[in-house]
Amino acid sequence: MNYQELREALKEIIATVESVPGKYQEKCFEILLNGLMGGISPRQDGVYPPPPAPPAEPAGQGIPIKSQVRVFLKKTDITEDDLKKVLLFEDDDVHFIKEPKTTNSALGQIQWALLLALKNGILKNNFSVDAESVRSVCQDKGFYHAANFARNFKMEKHAKLFKNPLLPQGEPSQLTDDGYTELAKFIRDSLAD
Repeated sequence: MNYQELREALKEIIATVESVPGKYQEKCFEILLNGLMGGISPRQDGVYPPPPAPPAEPAGQGIPIKSQVRVFLKKTDITEDDLKKVLLFEDDDVHFIKEPKTTNSALGQIQWALLLALKNGILKNNFSVDAESVRSVCQDKGFYHAANFARNFKMEKHAKLFKNPLLPQGEPSQLTDDGYTELAKFIRDSLAD
């Protein structure tokens, strides 16, 4: 309720109070004002209960936005609401609502690598991923092609998404700006589905 609405409501209360007999005016004002202010009962001792706490976010919606996630959001114009439509954060873990739907296993592998980097950005404040994590997810999700797995990450169009090559048993590699852009594209495309 804004100031003008409050002012008008108070005028109505005063007009109503003035229409009742004198001995009831104070109690009438108290009751009407209480109703206007959201049901807080007047107390004789002057001590009022604290206002109710704001509603908690629904389960799975409170995504921690650490500094690297904020950087990603700023660089790509992805919003926190966009993230909430793609993933859930629950029990200190990230669960993807939107997953790669492509039938191209090479593209699916890259998309999972980007999603795992996002997961690490949320959990560890570091948009990085290692080949073995990607391999494990791709095997579970049906995107793994043993003969071409490592080669897919070495292709120029995919290699530029990571600061260092994604090598089997190798160290995690951070996303480049191109990687951020490709991750944002995946998120936008997922939201359009």
